[in-house]
Amino acid sequence: MIKKSKNIKIIDETSNSKEDEVITISKAKYLYDYTLEIEFDNGVIQKVDFAPFLTSSPHLEVKKYLNVFLFRKFTLENGQLYWNDYDLIFPIGDLYTNDIKPYLQPISPFEKSLQTLIKDLAEMLKEDSSVSFGDLLPKESNISSDDFFKNPVRSFLEELVSVNRKSKTTAHN
Repeated sequence: MIKKSKNIKIIDETSNSKEDEVITISKAKYLYDYTLEIEFDNGVIQKVDFAPFLTSSPHLEVKKYLNVFLFRKFTLENGQLYWNDYDLIFPIGDLYTNDIKPYLQPISPFEKSLQTLIKDLAEMLKEDSSVSFGDLLPKESNISSDDFFKNPVRSFLEELVSVNRKSKTTAHN
């Protein structure tokens, strides 16, 4: 569940006023798909598309709002825009600047290691066709290649090395 957000203070450094302006939402209107027109109490109007966030989220609690019928059931109360009793809410600052980003899912340490290994492999293959599978293991690691990789990943990388060797051998003949 996404927690309730407080009003955000937006400081206009170009203004002659020394008081901070507290921005709230005064109107919100459904336009189409996952897009709302949001008007703030200072007159600024933003057309905000929530689709990138909704479609990229892995969470079922968020993905349920891809149902347009549910998405259209937002609530505007006390200057806050939310869905289903704060089940889904966005910071007013992000709405004000129209900065709703796609959900970025953190990757696991294994996925990060695999990405690094594949990148390193590509670089090694560009430079040298005699690269072996053992060359792919982290230098600081004392573990065997069998322990480090799951069989499908190992098979994929071994095949990649093999195909690259064959293509370079064929090119030289």
